[in-house]
Order: sequence, then structure tokens, then C-alpha cells
Amino acid sequence: MSNSSIEARIALVGNPNAGKTSLFNALTGQNQKVGNYTGATVSRKSGTFFTPHGNKFELIDLPGAYSLDPNSPDEEITRNVLIGDQKDEPTPNLILCVLDATHLERHLYLLIQVIDLGYPVVVALNKTDNAEAQGLRLDPTALSERFGVPFVAISAMTERGITQLKQALRHPFPSPPGRLWKGPVELEEAIKRSTKLAETNGENNPAASGLMAVAEESSKAKEFIQKTRFEYIHRAVEVGLQRPDEESLALTDRIDAHTLHPIKGWCIFTALMITVFWSIFKFAEMPMGLIEEGQETLQEWVRGFIGVGDFQSLIVDGIIAGVGGV
Repeated sequence: MSNSSIEARIALVGNPNAGKTSLFNALTGQNQKVGNYTGATVSRKSGTFFTPHGNKFELIDLPGAYSLDPNSPDEEITRNVLIGDQKDEPTPNLILCVLDATHLERHLYLLIQVIDLGYPVVVALNKTDNAEAQGLRLDPTALSERFGVPFVAISAMTERGITQLKQALRHPFPSPPGRLWKGPVELEEAIKRSTKLAETNGENNPAASGLMAVAEESSKAKEFIQKTRFEYIHRAVEVGLQRPDEESLALTDRIDAHTLHPIKGWCIFTALMITVFWSIFKFAEMPMGLIEEGQETLQEWVRGFIGVGDFQSLIVDGIIAGVGGV
């Protein structure tokens, strides 16, 4: 893979199971290269592909990450590459973010974190065929307007929309959209100071390093940033995603809507457990009564058949009574 012929480096990011590997294979085909990140056992996979405009790009498949607040070695590698802290790994020119359309709201948090890093971003809205089958109606145009980055509907498994995605990866790339949320004056001033310090220290991505430093140093700032991001995502989803009406849902989906509810679900679970225990004792009364009557009848018959003595006591009071008690 000759770096001289590569016009730009694109980082492929996404949650685990978002279809990132399928998209990587669909874009690069057999032009892949596998290795390891310096000082880590996490594998590094890269490949090249051409766009319809004739541009040759290198695509780096970063480890799956739910968030850029790392809780695993994979997430730490992804975070470090994007902020320029990974040894021997230059920062990308653009980020291609893969989202699972069937779990859109959950996956958008990683996107908004990526946008905060200050890179040009293109979104591959994957599994749209599965979303449509579930009755979800997505509006990529509305989502693009909300997040300020292109959203391209694709299905990596069937390679639907791959050509349109390549066309969205035009070079030169568009300007970064910038941060979508704003904090109070004190927080913005702290971010500004932290970014300036990162510039002075020669950080590869001062804006990203400055923002992350503020969040790491202040739990109050971190909580505010997370809350503000989630609020922005919620408003965006209200515009860009239409869920099916209750009547059009399958029976299992309607049941799930109630049983998986954070409040109603526990009420239903408690009611079911009480019903199960009550029914065990209530419905057991009839067979228990029949068993007791049968036991007494058998004991009387044995007493009349076997004369009084130790052997009768063994059969009547020992074996029959013991089996009946069980």
C-alpha cells in the first residue's frame, strides 16, 4: 500500500455490532492489511478503496466503541487514534461513522462525541432494510440537517447504498460541523483555556484534548456535557425517526413495550410472581386432599388385611405414611 498514492486517511468508527466490519469489507474488498497497534495486542486493520471521483483513500477500521470515554482496551485505542495520542498512528482526515438504524438513538451518542472532535464526518446509516422491516421510518435528510453532516442510508450486508456512500466521500472534504451544543459561560471558558493549553503542549488535536481534559477534571462538567448531548440526540430523533403506531406493531412488540417498561415492567413481573405462588398453593389443595383420602383408605385396608403387630406398623405408619407425606 503506497502512501504516496493515497490522498487521505479515513477512520471507520462505530459501536460493536453496528455492521462496521461488513462495511469495511464492502468498501475495500481484498485490498486489506492486518497488523497490531504499537504497544498493544489490539489488531489494526486497514485497506484502500477508490471513489467514483477517482480518489484513493486508506480506510482504517478502528476497534468497536460504545463511547469515547474508554472502558476497555479497544475503546482506548479508538479514542487515542482520534485525538492523536496513539503512537505511530497519524490522525485521520475524515471519520466515517457507522450507525445501526434499528438502534439509532443508542448509537447517536458516539456520533455526537465524534463530531465534538472537530473532524469532517460522514455517517453510514446501516441496516436500514432491517429498520424498515420493523416499521421504522428514517429521514436521513432531517438527520443531516440536525447534525450538520451527511447521512447515507446503506445496507452493508447487501451492499445497498455503497456507491452513494462513496460519492459522499468527496475530496477535498467538507469543513467540520463544529460542536452542536453549548455550555454555560464558565464551562465554555474552561474549555477555551484547556484547548489553549493543549495547543501550547503541542497536542495533535487541541480541541478534542481540551474538551476531554475538562470533562475528566470536573465531574460536574462531565455530567452537564453528557446530559446536554443526550437532550440534543432526543430532539434530533424526534425529527429524524418515526416509530410505528401501536396498532401496526406485532403482538410481541406490543408485549415488549409493556413488559420492558422501567416501571410497568416491574409491576407486571411482581404480579406474575404473586399469581404463580398463589396458584401453586391454591390449585395444589385438590390433589393434596385426594392423596390424603387415598392414603387413609389404603392404611385402613392394610390394617384389616395384616394383623396387629410390628409388621403392620412398619407398613401403615412407616412406608405408607412416609410416601404419603412426601
